[in-house]
Amino acid sequence: MHLLETGHYYSGPKLPSQEAFQYCVIWLHGLGASHGDFIDLMPYLKLDRSKSIHFIFPQAPDRAITANNHMRMPAWYDIGGWDFETNARDADIEGMQISIKQIHQLIAQQIEKGIAPEQIIIGGFSQGGVIGLLSALAYPGVLAGAFGLSCYLPDLSAFNFSRPLKTPNIFMAHGQRDNLVPYSRGEAAKQQLALEWGANIEWHSYAIEHTINLEESKTLGHWMNRQFK
Repeated sequence: MHLLETGHYYSGPKLPSQEAFQYCVIWLHGLGASHGDFIDLMPYLKLDRSKSIHFIFPQAPDRAITANNHMRMPAWYDIGGWDFETNARDADIEGMQISIKQIHQLIAQQIEKGIAPEQIIIGGFSQGGVIGLLSALAYPGVLAGAFGLSCYLPDLSAFNFSRPLKTPNIFMAHGQRDNLVPYSRGEAAKQQLALEWGANIEWHSYAIEHTINLEESKTLGHWMNRQFK
């Protein structure tokens, strides 16, 4: 299985050659969405314009989703149902592991182009946030950071994760009115990462539903600026 087409966004003083980028952000979309869904938010991140940053927006392959009557749609893994208390326990571990491997391959491609792993951030929204956080935990090297927006985590004991050299700094945010992934699941993921992995987490909540607002985008951008040294 391979990632489908990938969107790109560039931030910096000028558009350099691919080999000249200093930093990279890999941003994963949510269930049934498109790689281009968040490109319009990029200017609101208010990134440091003196730094050359390459954003990559991978497109998930289509797969049948059990919770949607097996309808095929872009997804990083299958969803068995919309009860996320159960879904956190009975997750599609195999599908998640395939996506984690794909993201690690994408990281390797950036390293081959000259971007150091400690200058790479991975993360995403909803299902993309799940895979972003899992990919960071499973990555054996040192990353700049990871972010999970409006997401949750499955039972991490189902994975055979070895501790990374350094748990990356993590940004998490969740809507208090989220009608898809309950706010409580985001809080539970935050507690699990802090208590079991000793992760340094910056947590924010907003009076919004299952979406991202401009305030959240700006706060995430400030966090990214601090990770890219």
